[in-house]
Amino acid sequence: MDSNGHIKIQLHNHTKYSIDSMLPFWAIRQLCIKNNIDVIAITDHNSLEGGLRFKEYCETRGNRPYVIAGSEIMTTQGEIIGLYLQEEIVPFQSVEDTIAQIQAQGGIVYVPHPYDEKRWRTVLQDDALEKYAHQVDCIEVWNGRNSESFFGLEQEKRAQKYNLMPVVGADAHTVFEFGKNYILGSHIPKSRDEFVEVLQNARLVQGSVQSFPHLITKLERIIRLIGKGDWRGIIRIINRKLRKS
Repeated sequence: MDSNGHIKIQLHNHTKYSIDSMLPFWAIRQLCIKNNIDVIAITDHNSLEGGLRFKEYCETRGNRPYVIAGSEIMTTQGEIIGLYLQEEIVPFQSVEDTIAQIQAQGGIVYVPHPYDEKRWRTVLQDDALEKYAHQVDCIEVWNGRNSESFFGLEQEKRAQKYNLMPVVGADAHTVFEFGKNYILGSHIPKSRDEFVEVLQNARLVQGSVQSFPHLITKLERIIRLIGKGDWRGIIRIINRKLRKS
């Protein structure tokens, strides 16, 4: 909570259950306390386990912060986040089926980074966004991992075009990405309906452009692959980097 009594909500965060993050639960909780984050949404890649386990972890420690369990799910046309989930959603399904499964759980359908030239493989394709916009609850108008400021302008254009509720996503994978991109709300949203209510009068706070966290997550991914002995995966990352250069 800030000095004016607003609840600080940090959306779109990753734990050790994402391949490109090594953040343990104790560190995330301490970072939330240090940065006065009251609510955190855990959205690991293609996995709900981290969100559910971290929610249990915080509930046994005074429910601080309050945890919204979710997942950043890869569809056949890019990523979609589901919030307030109770069951895993299998990745690489169609956008239509993924949205239907989020809604069946009473969840929030959330579009992350709807424009990012650096991460074009994971951005939800424009034709899919246009087709299913009427089923989307909110969309990022700023992502904490934007490496160029104009990405945010393009993200905001999409929110305005489809008249979607705007949010700021931290997309935090490392300790350096906490407390910079968040939402100030009136109360802790403990359900889908309360989340929508809070967003209607929320204030969005966005940080500056950062590029170095991307380097950290690449290293973390390589460390994970080395630990698994996945040398082919490491070679794929190196080849992809060489192609870009």
